[in-house]
Amino acid sequence: MIGSLWFPLTCRIHHKKIIEAATQINKIDHFIDEAKEKLGKLFKESGNQEIVNNLKISFSEIRYHQKELRQLDSYTSQLNQNFFFHIQSHYENISDKDLQLLAFIILRMESKKIGRAMDISSESVYKKRYRLRKKLQLNKDESFLDFYQKTLREI
Repeated sequence: MIGSLWFPLTCRIHHKKIIEAATQINKIDHFIDEAKEKLGKLFKESGNQEIVNNLKISFSEIRYHQKELRQLDSYTSQLNQNFFFHIQSHYENISDKDLQLLAFIILRMESKKIGRAMDISSESVYKKRYRLRKKLQLNKDESFLDFYQKTLREI
């Protein structure tokens, strides 16, 4: 009895932490994109090498922390192993790429970032999401996150 209550609670706690970390990754990605653009403009306008060097050091530090956060992919897979096992055993036509896409969606990654991670275009991400929705038999008003939470309660 305790085990059956403990597992869903643990999954919910870890899921919340994973969502927070994924949000942080997205913020870092956005910051890096903006900062690169500003750095280019700053260098062209001022030519102040000290400022440019300080920004490059900051970029290096951010990239280092970003790599640590990206290790969540393997951590997420471990935490949600039962979820993905359940999906594979109940939906026979789900591929590994579908599971990867589902993991990214659950982490609330933007389609553009999912496309980069899967090495496909944003348009392909939308098509894959649509096909995955059909494979999982989701209603139009049911989100992937709703599906995820509902499935965790059933496990």
